[in-house]
Amino acid sequence: MPTRQRNRQRLPCVFLLKSLAGSVFGNNMVAMLASSLDSFTQTANLVEGIFWLGIAACFLVSCLWPGRHRTKYIATANFAAFGCSDFVEVHTGMWWRPWWLLVWKGVCIVIMAVQLFWYAKRKISRPAPGRGNAKP
Repeated sequence: MPTRQRNRQRLPCVFLLKSLAGSVFGNNMVAMLASSLDSFTQTANLVEGIFWLGIAACFLVSCLWPGRHRTKYIATANFAAFGCSDFVEVHTGMWWRPWWLLVWKGVCIVIMAVQLFWYAKRKISRPAPGRGNAKP
């Protein structure tokens, strides 16, 4: 059985993903990515990249509501950059090669950790609404 036919039987979601990505990103990008979707790892990186871009889109939509927009914009840019690094990883095959991809992903993870720390610190230092500081 040819390899191409075996891949279709094992990973039918790849073809659904290609059509979805084609409608979102345009057929030229999909044609470029389709040549590298031969292994499960590359397919998983493509799905992961779309996932992180989805999270970035959610943060961008959350900017419509009042709140800390600066941190939301930073989170939007960071998650979008992290998702794009997964698209680069589809072509390189490894997250640690070339060296700048490792640095790119490392910086994104550090920014995520710092934002999570700031968020947790802000939530802990603020009392819950309606409870105040009164002791029972």
